[in-house]
Amino acid sequence: MNEIANEEALRRLRQAGWTSEEIARLCQVRRAYLAQQRRGCPDRRRSLLVRWLEQLGKLLQEGTPSLPWW
Repeated sequence: MNEIANEEALRRLRQAGWTSEEIARLCQVRRAYLAQQRRGCPDRRRSLLVRWLEQLGKLLQEGTPSLPWW
């Protein structure tokens, strides 16, 4: 992801009410996924993606902040 797209994604997460800690954890999971993907063989890439999505799902299930009603 290029720097502009990354900045936009972070801006949107902040707008949605994500805390700095939640955003940092999401970035950490993403970096770990990318590092594993670079090291892994093509057959493992799909399973790494599935695990990354599962981790993301767990983060989301822990409770995402609700959007402000105003």
